[in-house]
Amino acid sequence: MDDQGWDELYRRTRTRLHAYARSRLPTVDEAEDAVAEAFLRAYQRPPATCLPVDAWLFGVLRNVIREMHRDRGRRQRGLPIDAAGPAEPPECGVLAAEEAAAIRAAFACLSEPDRELLRLRLFERLSTVEVADRLGKRPGAVRMAQSRAVARLRSLML
Repeated sequence: MDDQGWDELYRRTRTRLHAYARSRLPTVDEAEDAVAEAFLRAYQRPPATCLPVDAWLFGVLRNVIREMHRDRGRRQRGLPIDAAGPAEPPECGVLAAEEAAAIRAAFACLSEPDRELLRLRLFERLSTVEVADRLGKRPGAVRMAQSRAVARLRSLML
């Protein structure tokens, strides 16, 4: 790819890449750093895959973000930052991102009570007893409501 091609790729994908990075990193600066690093790596090692170049670039960005999270964890634990583990193929990142987007879209279609129940149980990892206390229900009713909410979510995913 020539410089004009890279320039066009940057203009076409930068906003989407930044939004992706911003949703996974705590600050705007880190998101911008991740996108810049992804483009640098992409430029230094052009794609050798049959994936569309946009999808490949998202995979590169996903790997950069994962390394940033891993490095942050190592710093917090006092481990050396340069000890890298094996990287997943970029296409795995693209598929994971598409699946996550589909789940978020389906989740948004649920009723507010279903979303609240699933947030408490799945994201906050509260027990059925704790959720029952918060919602003023019995634990058995919470389990049934959760089962129904998950079934509705699953049907929206089909």
